[in-house]
Amino acid sequence: MEEASLAKGTALYDEIKSYTGSDYTHTDRKYAAVGMHHTPAQLFMLSNRPPMFLEPEDRRFFVARWQLGVVGAEERAAYFAEYRQWLDSGGLEAIAGLFSTREIVADPYKNAPETTEQITAIESAIDPTVAAIRDWLEEHESVRLVTMKNFDDVWREHGTKSNTRKHKMAEAGLQFYGRTKLGDKQYSVY
Repeated sequence: MEEASLAKGTALYDEIKSYTGSDYTHTDRKYAAVGMHHTPAQLFMLSNRPPMFLEPEDRRFFVARWQLGVVGAEERAAYFAEYRQWLDSGGLEAIAGLFSTREIVADPYKNAPETTEQITAIESAIDPTVAAIRDWLEEHESVRLVTMKNFDDVWREHGTKSNTRKHKMAEAGLQFYGRTKLGDKQYSVY
């Protein structure tokens, strides 16, 4: 998959999540019984940008950055011409030989190796407003009930519109409990 437009919460993201979280898939071919088949594939996504859909604690994705270190179109063309010549003159066989001597073991209970690129991608995917709410909650850990008013400084600092505030609070891990009277006013309580 190359340069796919993938965002958290989209239908494509949900579909990829379901396929990468399972080793088997169900088929419902026309005029055939529903069957379960092993998925003999591994998903590789290539992009010029870091992935913005990774979630903290997500153990399914290995993120790596590969950079050629070539500068300019001529150097790039020369590199790929030489690489193609190597592949055609025994390089493919060398790669196949390496894989034939290497034991590849899958452990579905083990996380993908954590890389600097993965940490950077996860941190850049976190909404700054959500991060600010979480920071506020850490600083005020003795507070058990909050209202949107508690985060007025966060809303102002990040220019958060009123119609998105409840979603930001939910993403930060707050649970809506309903409306209750505090003092002489009704508030939505989290």
